[in-house]
Amino acid sequence: MNRKMLLAGALLALMAAGVFAQGGNPFIGLWNGTGNAAGIGLTLVFTDTSLTMSSKTGSGTGPYTRNGNTATIRGIDSTNATAVVSGSSLTLTWGGSTFTLVRDDGLLPLDGVWSKTDGFGPPTITISGNTATLVSPLTFAETGNVSGSWAPRYNEAVSKGMIKVGDTFIRNIQNTGTDSRGRTTWSCEYVYLPGGNNARLEWRKGVITKKEGIAEFPGLGIYRKIDGYGIRG
Repeated sequence: MNRKMLLAGALLALMAAGVFAQGGNPFIGLWNGTGNAAGIGLTLVFTDTSLTMSSKTGSGTGPYTRNGNTATIRGIDSTNATAVVSGSSLTLTWGGSTFTLVRDDGLLPLDGVWSKTDGFGPPTITISGNTATLVSPLTFAETGNVSGSWAPRYNEAVSKGMIKVGDTFIRNIQNTGTDSRGRTTWSCEYVYLPGGNNARLEWRKGVITKKEGIAEFPGLGIYRKIDGYGIRG
């Protein structure tokens, strides 16, 4: 299994377990290497009971034991490692070398308000956690920037009260790592409006991609973050 797959799996495990709040365990979360640790691509992902360590040379997962702000890591290779947390910094002693890592609080960096990049509809959305909700304006502008039959179907659903401000448009947002183009990716389900005479809503599976504050949402298009936090790509 490659490094990206292991890291993505660990991230998904964190989200499924609801362990973003650090609570009493200061290790839980994603840590990125700085200095010599960044040079080797070192990344650590702690759950409450296990650690995934990734670098340019490989990846491994193993258990750890914790005593306050100090963790002893075993099972990744033949060498035990020790990690010490101080605020948002972590010092890892491993194989006779010392590495410094910093906490990455951007496991869900989509949170905030997003608007269409071209200034025309579809609507602004706001994301909190694993859900995106619709914010005014609701209807598409009637411009050449709206292609196909999506806009009329969407506007019809709005006129019939099937879609309104505050409704969930994207749900079950789960981080899946990065793609070959270096974009952060999330799996999700989004509202789909099939064609035909009988307007109805369906939930379909989709993928969100994001890099440097620009994100593409299934069923909506390309958006720019206009408010919120976690703008790292």
